[in-house]
Amino acid sequence: MSFWSGKKVFVTGVSGLIGQHLLAHLSELGAELALFTHSSIIMPTDIPNYNKFKGDISNKQDIETALVKFPADLVIHLAAQSQTSNENIRDTFQTNTLGTLNLFEAVSAVRPNASVILASSIAVQFPDNMYAPSTYAASKQCAEIIAQNYSAARGINCMVIRLGNTYGPGDHHNQRLVPSLIQAMLNKEKIQLRSNIDTETNLLYVEDAVNGFLLVGEYLLQDKRLYSALTLCANMNVTTRELVSSLSKILDLSANVALNENLSLKVAEHAILPSELLVSTLGWQPKVKMSDGLEQTVNYYRQTLNIQGTD
Repeated sequence: MSFWSGKKVFVTGVSGLIGQHLLAHLSELGAELALFTHSSIIMPTDIPNYNKFKGDISNKQDIETALVKFPADLVIHLAAQSQTSNENIRDTFQTNTLGTLNLFEAVSAVRPNASVILASSIAVQFPDNMYAPSTYAASKQCAEIIAQNYSAARGINCMVIRLGNTYGPGDHHNQRLVPSLIQAMLNKEKIQLRSNIDTETNLLYVEDAVNGFLLVGEYLLQDKRLYSALTLCANMNVTTRELVSSLSKILDLSANVALNENLSLKVAEHAILPSELLVSTLGWQPKVKMSDGLEQTVNYYRQTLNIQGTD
C-alpha cells in the first residue's frame, strides 16, 4: 500500500503547472484530495475523485470554511501570482503574501495539527546586500517570513520548498521563459527577451519538482518539523542563449531573437544547488535531462498549437 493511500491532502493553486502534475500523482497514489480554487476548472479524467472548494485565497473565511469541511493531514500551498510587473504590485502581494497569511491563519484556527508545504522560489535567495530583485521575489520573501512566524508562534509544522524555474507540459503561463520561447519559435515570431540573453536560469522539469514535493510531504508527515526551507532545483544553470540553441535543435528551426545589450544581466540564481536534506536524506535528484524535458514540452505545445512539424 502506498504511503499516500488515504492521506487527506488540501491543495491550493491546482490549475498551475505543478498543481496539475502533483494532483495526478497524488490521486494515483491513493490520496484523498481537496482542491481549493477560485476558478471553475475541469480536472482531467485521470483524477476521478476529489473534493472541490471554490474560494479566494485572499479571503481567510473561504479557506477556513473549506478546512472545516475537509480534515487535512497536509496542506500544499501552490497558489501564487508569478507574472508580475510594476503595474500589478498590489495584486502580487495580495495573492502571494496576504494569501499565505490567510492560509496559515486558517490552518492555525481550524486544522492546527495539519502540516503545511509552502511553495516558494529560488528568487528569494539573493545576496544579503541586495534588495529583492523583483516584486515576485519580495512577495515570496514575505510569505516565507509569515510561514516561519506561524511555525514558531503557533506550532505549525511547515516546510518551504524554494523552486527553480519549473517548466514542462501543461504550463498555461505563456509569458514564462520556456513556454514563451517555444511558442514564439513554433509561430516563427521574433523573440522579445526581458533580460540579457546571457542571464543564467535554473531549469527544473515539472516531474522532478513533483517528485520532490512527494518526498518532502512524506518526510514532513512522518517527522514533524516546526520550520525548514529547502531548495528544489537543478544541479546546474543554463543561459538563455544556451536554452534557445537547445530548442532550435529540437525544433529544427532557427530562432529570431531581438537582442538588446542594454538589458540587465540577472545574477540572483547563480551558484544555487539542491538542499542537502533533499539529496542526502530523501535521495532526491533531478532525473530528467534538460534535452528530454524540453522535447516533451515542445511536443505538448505542438499539439496545443496544432503544429505538427516544420516546413
